[in-house]
This record gives sequence, C-alpha cells and structure tokens, in this order.
Amino acid sequence: MNFLQLAQRLRREISDTGEGPANVTGQRGRNLEYVDAVREAWLNIQTIRTWGDEFWAAPYSDSNLQVLQVSTDTPFIPEHLHLAIVYYALANKAISQNAQELVLKAQTEWDKYLHLLCKSYLPNMSLGENNG
Repeated sequence: MNFLQLAQRLRREISDTGEGPANVTGQRGRNLEYVDAVREAWLNIQTIRTWGDEFWAAPYSDSNLQVLQVSTDTPFIPEHLHLAIVYYALANKAISQNAQELVLKAQTEWDKYLHLLCKSYLPNMSLGENNG
C-alpha cells in the first residue's frame, strides 16, 4: 500500500463516515489527522527498535529515515507488513479519542505485526562465545 492507501485504510478502520482523503497533500481537518497519523506511525516504527540491516532498504537507515511525503510513497517494508503502520496509527488515534474498543483492536493487531517485524528484522542474539 502507498501512503494514500494507508491513510484511507486508517479512516476505514476508525469507521469514520465520508470519503477520503483523496490526496495526502493540502488536507485539513480529519483527513489531515489521518495523513499525519500514518506518517508519524511509520517514522515511529522505524525507530522503536534497533532493527537489523536487513530491515532497511537503500538509501534508508536508522540515521536516514523514510519520511512519507506524497501519495505514491510506499514504505520499504514488505507489503504484507504495511498494516502494521495502520494499526500503530490507529492505536494512537484511538487513545487520543478515548475510544476503548478501537484501542483494544489496534493493540491486538499491532502486537501481531510487531511480532512479525521483530521475528524478521531484529538482529540475532548470542549468549556468549563457544569455547569448544
């Protein structure tokens, strides 16, 4: 999903009436909130862990984050993980709206995706050296 599709999916997950956003630029009101929530969620996901090198796609790194700016920008993680961004954004929006049912849904789904991200992209840990 691209940036616009992620913002539209967030709106659907919140069950907000109406249409949109139709674009990620020039938005106001709720549509701007959805766009900003997705952008911030993706930035936060990139920094919540010390991801292994295989997480990053050139030219991005932990010191050069991908900032979603235009509708067609697509997060560099595999598409099957893109909903992680939506659910991270949903959790933050639900908390700010004091919508407990959405908080629970978002947290449950985010936990699933965080597990997948960690399983795939955290560096392997070792517990000492082999002295044999």
